[in-house]
Parts: sequence; structure tokens; C-alpha cells
Amino acid sequence: MPQISKNLLSKERLGRVFNLFFDLVSNTNNKNTAQQVVGEILTDTERVMIAKRIACYYLITQDVSSGEIAETLNLSRATINHHKYVFKNAPKVRSFLERRLKTNGVKKILKEIFVELFYGQLRPGTDWSDQKRTYYAEKRRLKQKI
Repeated sequence: MPQISKNLLSKERLGRVFNLFFDLVSNTNNKNTAQQVVGEILTDTERVMIAKRIACYYLITQDVSSGEIAETLNLSRATINHHKYVFKNAPKVRSFLERRLKTNGVKKILKEIFVELFYGQLRPGTDWSDQKRTYYAEKRRLKQKI
């Protein structure tokens, strides 16, 4: 967990700082530039946290159980339940993510990650030959147009 400064900002000042951050990231027409800016602003830990949140939301939309999400993303069940609560009770977050997750490019990337996470890792206590067969079948299916 990244550290948060003990020197708090007023809500007004924090709002202005957030606006500056969002302006920096969103006012670029070049994806590479946005990635570089975010990559330089955020620490490795912050980038991992954001990526895990997005993956968690995606897995929630795929009706994956909390236990499987916890094992796959190395998150606590409390964190997953928090994200499920946010996803269920925050209509703007839910509609934004559902709209973005329906985009073919995003859907394909997330599906590839999903296949790697759930079928690409051999899990103790499972039939590995069956798991590998499923993994390769899913990989072939991904090569087809979504």
C-alpha cells in the first residue's frame, strides 16, 4: 500500500490538484504520451494497484467468484468485496467501466489476461493435462475475431 502524506490538503485544494492531474492525462490525443505521463507520475506500486483494480472489476463483470479473484490477483477478500460494493452501488463507475469493457480492443486485451490468469497457470490439485487443453483451446478461440 502506498503511503499517504500526513499533511492533508483542504477539499478545495485537493479538488484543484485532481483537476490538474486529470487535465494532464486526459488532454492528450496520443496514447503513448498519456502512458508516458502516467508512467512517470505514478510509482510502480500505484500502477500495479490501478491495474489490479481494473482486472478485479473485469473479473466481477465475468461473474468470477471472490475466491478465484483473490487467488488470481493476490487480493484480500475484503478488497474484492469493497470493489464489488463500489461496482454495484456506484452507477457512474459501473456504466463507465461496462461501456469501456465493451470496446473490442479493451475486451480482447482483458480476455487474453483472463485466459492467462485462469488457464495459463497450473494449479495444484487440478488435472494439468485438462487445464492445458482448455488453455490452448481458449488461446485458439482468442485468435478468432471477437
